[in-house]
Amino acid sequence: MLATRFGFTLADPIVGLGVAAVLSAGAWHVFRQSYDQLMDHELPEAERDRIKAIALSHKDVRNLHDLRTRAAGIAKFIQLHIELDPAINLMRAHEVSDAVEASILAAFPNAEVIIHEDPEGVEMPPALARS
Repeated sequence: MLATRFGFTLADPIVGLGVAAVLSAGAWHVFRQSYDQLMDHELPEAERDRIKAIALSHKDVRNLHDLRTRAAGIAKFIQLHIELDPAINLMRAHEVSDAVEASILAAFPNAEVIIHEDPEGVEMPPALARS
């Protein structure tokens, strides 16, 4: 219409380039979303901080380490070590771990959570552990 009515002959190519740009941007957006869902990646730092806060909110958890998270599609995987009082018995350590797991699952319902219990102070920094 712009070319025939107003003599603007570049109208069709300009509009065509605009449509191509919009379609390309949409295709790129779909590609990035699909790629992110297919590839494993670490959970965002805010979610990792939330997991730490949840675990440390339990009165028997003295510390945590080796937090590993990943997301693959809609699934989330959370692994961590909690440090507990070395004097508590195995049954109590199991109860604490189950409580921490339940709290994490309440915040991340579709996650797979694995918790390892360590006596406080057993895990040493790698440089010291080799000595």
